[in-house]
Amino acid sequence: MAGRTSRAFGRYWWLVLAITVVFGGAGFGLSLLWRWLWPTWRADARIMISGSRPMNPLDPEASQSPAELKEFIASQALLVKERAVIRRALQEPILRETTWFKRNYQQDMKNLENGLQADIHVRVIPDTLLIEVSFESDQRRDVAPVVNSVVKVYLEWIRDLIKQETRSHLNTLRNEETKLKSAMRLRMTEVKVLSRGVGGLRTGGPPLDTGAVVRDLRQALARAEVDLELAKAEFEDTKRMSLGVLAETEPEASVPAPTTRKSPSAETQATLASLLRAVLSARRKVKVLTGKLEIGMVEQRDLDQKIGEFRMAEQEYRNVQELYKLISGQRRKLEVVLSAPDNLSIDRAGQALPPIEPYAPNPAVNTILGALLGLVCSVAVVLIIAAASKPESVPLTPLPA
Repeated sequence: MAGRTSRAFGRYWWLVLAITVVFGGAGFGLSLLWRWLWPTWRADARIMISGSRPMNPLDPEASQSPAELKEFIASQALLVKERAVIRRALQEPILRETTWFKRNYQQDMKNLENGLQADIHVRVIPDTLLIEVSFESDQRRDVAPVVNSVVKVYLEWIRDLIKQETRSHLNTLRNEETKLKSAMRLRMTEVKVLSRGVGGLRTGGPPLDTGAVVRDLRQALARAEVDLELAKAEFEDTKRMSLGVLAETEPEASVPAPTTRKSPSAETQATLASLLRAVLSARRKVKVLTGKLEIGMVEQRDLDQKIGEFRMAEQEYRNVQELYKLISGQRRKLEVVLSAPDNLSIDRAGQALPPIEPYAPNPAVNTILGALLGLVCSVAVVLIIAAASKPESVPLTPLPA
């Protein structure tokens, strides 16, 4: 069977070639006829999303990653066919003069919008920053005005939308800036009041040593306690030396001997009195210093609390000040954006022009498709012929006698 098929193709190759050429010529001829009788015209315009400029109009210094830029371009492509854009495009005088509009004018506005929304084709050109907007019609003079009207309205609409959002954000920033300015004044007043409460501590000044007084009192109290102990020890020693006890020894050991005391001299009594006054003075000093230390510790706690409140108020003031600077900087950037429309990153890359040749049908494509169809048909015909032909009989060779 395989040999029969190969022999059929070798015998009828001219048939395969003829059918292929006929079908390809038919495709080419029908394409030319169709282009002459019912041509399809197409015009396209391109919108450029500038990658060299910031993509976030609310923050001129913001940048986007490739993924975010791709997502942004895709979202803008969807907005081209937004209902609001189509509705405003239908009000453009240049579009209303087209045959397409006059032919569909009898429809209600909703159906007209649906028709234009379906006929407008939008796609993102891969690996570029371009959005292509196209329109097809059987009227050559209609395609360019329709595309230009839609692109023009889209650019105006997106600029108005961005400006509205920018103005709204700018008003919010101005209100926030006013609130922060009032908060800064309030915090500064609070800082000044607290500064006076802690001995004139300045904002950003060196830290105040609140424990110096308490440390001095502790050291003085320790010295006073040492002086008290020394005075008490000296008084006791002098007292023992001056008040000696003389024991009289009796013959009988079982009977205790009476104890006698010597009366101290006037000089000794004066010394003891002086030492006693020194002990009492040292004790009073210790008591006074102890009271002062307790008061000093309470005052230190109060002072530390006030300093903590001062530092907290100082930090709050700095935070509000930094936030105010940030908000003020953003507000100035937005004012620049509103005053210079060129800062926007969406613009027209080119205007649609009336087409020179019909977009469809394409003779080259139809010729290739016709030739392929003819090749398939010719192969089928040859296979049928090969299957229908009888196998050739092979003559028998007589056996030798």
